[in-house]
Amino acid sequence: MRYIKLHTNHFGDGQPVICLHSSASTSGQWRTLTDKLADNYHVIAPDLYGYGKSQAWNGGTLMSLDQEAALLEPLFEQQDEPVHLIGHSFGAALAMKAALIYAGKLKSLVVYEPVLFRLLFDSDSTGDAEVEIRRVREAVYHELEDRQPHEAARIFVNYWNGEGSWEKLDARRHSILAGSMRSVLMNFDSLFSDDSNLADYSKIDIPVLYLHGVETRNTTRRITELLAAGLPKLEFCALPGMGHMGPLTHAESVNDLIFNFLKRHDSEKALAKTTREKRNTGAPLSGMGRCLLHEHYTASFAGQESRTRLSSILSN
Repeated sequence: MRYIKLHTNHFGDGQPVICLHSSASTSGQWRTLTDKLADNYHVIAPDLYGYGKSQAWNGGTLMSLDQEAALLEPLFEQQDEPVHLIGHSFGAALAMKAALIYAGKLKSLVVYEPVLFRLLFDSDSTGDAEVEIRRVREAVYHELEDRQPHEAARIFVNYWNGEGSWEKLDARRHSILAGSMRSVLMNFDSLFSDDSNLADYSKIDIPVLYLHGVETRNTTRRITELLAAGLPKLEFCALPGMGHMGPLTHAESVNDLIFNFLKRHDSEKALAKTTREKRNTGAPLSGMGRCLLHEHYTASFAGQESRTRLSSILSN
């Protein structure tokens, strides 16, 4: 797949930051974050495969999540120093996969609700969430088979944004979103078939900011419960009033959290100082939402204490 080259936008100068957008979107999703970061960072924002100005998916062979991550390799190789990696939704899932593959090239990781659906299939406690997301995928698939891409897009948009969201969009947005549904289906299938598990992701040994909208869907809530207890260098933020599309609906608040996290982790010295201060004071790591360092709760996939406490955080 190395012959596929992603269209990539570059902004600003400084330490490199790569931003990965969600499904049915483009690098333009990060415009407001780019504006905030460009004075201090070199922001690298690719259009992922099948979106924007990058090559369209031809509907043939499925591209796996590993192959999608391989398309990012040139972006990492071109940098002279470790990269801050940011992703939302599908882009966040891809960012976590990239963190496994390119571990030595990353300085930190920021994810807003990675849609690692395969984790639901491998867990004994996520039955309803698994059924829910499988139904969404099947509905999109059947509408595309019936040559109804607008209806497929309506189902997808209303699922992630809330009922009635599709109806609020204009005809131009309808057309763009409908045209992206084949790529969305490819994303679904690459996520469903991925073979990385919780034990794999627990090996991510860089600072991670995990952002979660309290008003999100059941599927991403359950994925969050599975992931958040296992990442060893985690800062977890539950954001009230936000759903899965928080980076778009509440861009200013989300961007502030991301910017502050990056600045704290620009150097190992700064990281050590910040961690010591937060341990000593017990203060939250931001003024938005409820943010916890990993050591503030028991991190165990099997531990009832950690599951109960994390569930309480997510529901408040």
